Amino acid sequence: MSDQPQPPPSPRGLIAHGLPLTSLELGLTVNDAMPESRGPTANFHGLSERQRVLHHHRMTITFRAAIVCTAVITAALATACSNPTGAARLAGDWDVYVARGSTTLPGFEGWRRMGFAHFARSGSSLTGSIRRRTGEPILDIARIVSHGDSVRLTGNDNQSIEGTWRADTLSGTMLANGKPAGQRLRLIRRSTPFVVEQPYALWPGPVSD
Repeated sequence: MSDQPQPPPSPRGLIAHGLPLTSLELGLTVNDAMPESRGPTANFHGLSERQRVLHHHRMTITFRAAIVCTAVITAALATACSNPTGAARLAGDWDVYVARGSTTLPGFEGWRRMGFAHFARSGSSLTGSIRRRTGEPILDIARIVSHGDSVRLTGNDNQSIEGTWRADTLSGTMLANGKPAGQRLRLIRRSTPFVVEQPYALWPGPVSD
């Protein structure tokens, strides 16, 4: 046995004995393993152990990048589908709140839930109506025109609503023949269809005069 210190094992020796490499050792191995002349079409079965390590490392990076790209595209498509734009945002069921006045009033305005609305697709268009809680029509929608965050709902009797989206709430002013009619409405989305309320007797028996 010689008393002279032995040199540290090379990365080649570590790989041959199945020992793990540090990132620095792997970098040295990678730089030393692949000749510049070897192209991407090299025979994988003819690679040395170090060259296979490099090949596996590159394939792992490529695979991870593909997973990240797929996840980003999937998230973007899901966001687009869950956040429709234009008139399509109206599809579904809504609670309708009403306040007096065509413009904002100072102090307490007294918004009250006076009705409900339902909109559904009919081919390429959207149809629906706004009704009182007891089922009487407030506005039967004949036409919907959307531009950005602004929406105009037009009925069959020269009445319409000029509204603006704020998040998932549509706030608008009731118009008659194109002029403010003294009422404002808010459509707030609900998760279930509205059930029309039926009149009920305040007390049993005939009502006295």
